[in-house]
Amino acid sequence: MKFMRTLVLMCAVCMMSFFLDNQANAKDCASPDSYSKKSYCRPQCVDYVACKIGISSYGNAYKWWDSPPSGYKNRDQGGKKAPQKHDILVWKKGAFGSTYGHVAYIEKVDTKKKKITISQTNMNNKCGYSEEKLSYKVKKNKYTVDSDKLYGWLSK
Repeated sequence: MKFMRTLVLMCAVCMMSFFLDNQANAKDCASPDSYSKKSYCRPQCVDYVACKIGISSYGNAYKWWDSPPSGYKNRDQGGKKAPQKHDILVWKKGAFGSTYGHVAYIEKVDTKKKKITISQTNMNNKCGYSEEKLSYKVKKNKYTVDSDKLYGWLSK
């Protein structure tokens, strides 16, 4: 019994350490030094958002909508679920001139001004990290983010 308690405690400490280590900040995730040299601009938006949520990068941005990361659910434009801090915005192919879509991470939601602050890399074919504020609307309890070709957002 003592062995089991010790084992459980060790696992809890290990999991807490993993959780804290994987709560990456924007500068860590946006550092080009931590990515392979296969990308044109490093990191790609998918690499950046994957780092922010603590997973390995996978696929093209637009494919995240049909196959979201584990634990995330689709929230359509015009749906009843408001965008929240830590959600992921997913754009369709062709958004901002990209053939692979785009993903961005929601850093902050200002419900009074109806604005969300997103962080991202490689927006509009410009290499590097950026933050942007997007407006959203609420009409008849339905939420819409003001951005063209946006599928919606992924939330936990």
